Amino acid sequence: MKKNILCSAAVLAALSLTACSKQSSSQDKQASQISSKVVKKASSSSKSESSQGSSNNSASASSSSSSQQRTLWNGQKSQQLASFMASWAAGMKQKYVSYTPSSPVDFYGTEAPADQLSGKYPVSVDDVNNEVAVKWSTTGQEAQNTYLIVACYSDATSAGYADKHLYFFTIYNGKPVVLVTMQNQGNARNNLGFRETENVNLKNGFNKIVGTSSSANSNTATDNGSAGLLVSDDQAVQAFYTFLRQHEEGDDIYNSFKQDEIQLLFFHDVSGKNVASDVNKAVTRTFPKNTYEVRAQPHAEGQVHFQRISDDTIRVFNVPDAFQDDRWTKEQANNYMDHPKVMKLSPADSTMLNLMKSKLTH
Repeated sequence: MKKNILCSAAVLAALSLTACSKQSSSQDKQASQISSKVVKKASSSSKSESSQGSSNNSASASSSSSSQQRTLWNGQKSQQLASFMASWAAGMKQKYVSYTPSSPVDFYGTEAPADQLSGKYPVSVDDVNNEVAVKWSTTGQEAQNTYLIVACYSDATSAGYADKHLYFFTIYNGKPVVLVTMQNQGNARNNLGFRETENVNLKNGFNKIVGTSSSANSNTATDNGSAGLLVSDDQAVQAFYTFLRQHEEGDDIYNSFKQDEIQLLFFHDVSGKNVASDVNKAVTRTFPKNTYEVRAQPHAEGQVHFQRISDDTIRVFNVPDAFQDDRWTKEQANNYMDHPKVMKLSPADSTMLNLMKSKLTH
């Protein structure tokens, strides 16, 4: 948070006051670590000093107002987020609780956000190897190139297993970013993998509270149901490789294919098909156009349902393999489909891709 530096004006002449004011104006334009100047009201019985004091008071109020506008996060905004989350959660038929470093939540064995801040279970974003710096913040302005966590919410105490969400409301280089994870098991890097939420209402709500223009395009609201792009065999195996890279190193993936731990990859277009394979009649949700499935054999090695939305980006629908189980509900199906994960394709060399393609079947 910027510190206010008092510029005493008790005995300053008008010229000195002007210089101090100019210095304040100049320094306000510098980087955020440069402290702003605030002119203190002068106290005097003379007309000249009275006039000077009025001018100083006006300058102080203006600087204070400007500083308040530049504060990205504070207690009032925290209360606004609490009210918003209560309303948003009700609409999602979920229940969220706020957590802090001193009062964390048990999220599948990690104490969040305490373990992430201490580095016990670091935060990765989009890729298991992309570990990022995080810090708890009351202003959103303490550090650059750091995800400053201003709030943490989770439904861990009320949601069923595999349905739990953990949200970090962060500010990264002045931009509001809502990170979410549903990771329920460990990985090779022993970290907790997050992605930026695709929920437009949640993203816009946080942007509005922080006081910045929304980064979400209005068209995004229908993205989850829009058509993806066509997918080639090369892109299909790269999508599956990206999926595996969330929890495994590249060498481990290569050995899984080389040693026939993954024997085959089935590649299908699942557009318009029921997300529960028509087994659970309570689930009527279908995959949007140009959604594809790549499934490993044996099944325990995993599967991915995705759309290609650009040359290097896919949208992954985290539909569980056991969706045909009668315990799954319509609301859970909608939750999975309405919260896809947008991922950058992980780069893989030609040897890796050719080995995977040798296992591919349609």
